[in-house]
Amino acid sequence: MTDLSFVIARIAIVVAIWLFIFLCIALIRRDVFGSHLNPRKNRSFKEDHRPSSLRVVSGQLTGTVIPLSGVDILIGREPGCSLTFSDDFVSAKHARIFTNQKVWFIEDLQSTNGTFVNSKKISKVSELAVGDKIKIGRSTMRVEK
Repeated sequence: MTDLSFVIARIAIVVAIWLFIFLCIALIRRDVFGSHLNPRKNRSFKEDHRPSSLRVVSGQLTGTVIPLSGVDILIGREPGCSLTFSDDFVSAKHARIFTNQKVWFIEDLQSTNGTFVNSKKISKVSELAVGDKIKIGRSTMRVEK
């Protein structure tokens, strides 16, 4: 190889090393400080997409709509529940949907067959968003705006 090709190869290696270093620094910075989001845009997005109702889309009570108005919703087989299913796969007190005035949550009340949000079994309190599908027993509900 000629001297010129060695110089070009050395410069290319140095540039590649510096590029790698800058990418590593950018990655570490993003991990430490997080991504930059405009808080105003984020807040208005959440306000515009706050859940306002729960619709049963399949199962016994298909078409039933329950407004999410700030009152806890108890789902189960017991007559005292807000949403009562006569389904053997639903526990007496199966799940609870509640709010902290800003966000809606769902909690499985140690049911036998579990509560599923977007096809994933929940084991702790989970946040709900518009479009989420909740499966309890043989019924499926969708969170709507």
